[in-house]
Amino acid sequence: MISFLAYTKSKNELTLLKQTVTDISSVLSDEDLKMYGFLSRDKFEKFLENCPVLDISCVDICGNGGIDYAKKVRSTNKDMSILLIVDLSLSPATYIIPSIMAASLLIRPFDRAAVKNVLDTVLKDYCEYFEQEDGGKSFVVETREGKRLVPYSGIVYFESRNKKIFLGTDNEEYSFYGTLDNLEETLDDRFIRCHRSFIAAKKRISKIVLSKNIVVLDNGCEIPLSRSYKGKVKEAIQI
Repeated sequence: MISFLAYTKSKNELTLLKQTVTDISSVLSDEDLKMYGFLSRDKFEKFLENCPVLDISCVDICGNGGIDYAKKVRSTNKDMSILLIVDLSLSPATYIIPSIMAASLLIRPFDRAAVKNVLDTVLKDYCEYFEQEDGGKSFVVETREGKRLVPYSGIVYFESRNKKIFLGTDNEEYSFYGTLDNLEETLDDRFIRCHRSFIAAKKRISKIVLSKNIVVLDNGCEIPLSRSYKGKVKEAIQI
């Protein structure tokens, strides 16, 4: 599944972006396309509060707060491709910066040909990256809808439940078949086994409550800590 976000204050631009990315993705990939489109600044800001996992974003940075929106999108999606909608009144020095890392630009006024040219390049790069299993930057989940790339940076935990493994992010959960024992062997040291049913992202652990045998994550979730893993977790997590 490919997730695409578009934010612009122009209804015509939003329609053009949606139509073009749908047409291109249908040719380049058999993956489903999940589209998010916003004209309202308030709705867009509320959407970003949930830290959605995104593959490609197109953000209008013209006007007050535009640069900050792009930074917010990037901060929650380190491995995403981001396109910026700009005009000639903006100095490149304001948006060609490490905290945004734009993949490409759409300079107003633009037409369908310009949008197609930019999105075609970005989507081709994404699909090639996908075929390489994302160069190790994302976890590949096989679902009924197809493959889904979930950046390792956005994973909070893995849980074994109901004969399946559930991958949890801050606002979504994906399930797939497998065992935590096999999964543990494939994960690197960014993750640690806490329980026979849980593997947690180390950086998301905020504290360990030994008296209650629980691990508390930075989003408030509590997961059990088994006696057999307690020593390993204490040694690895210096809190």
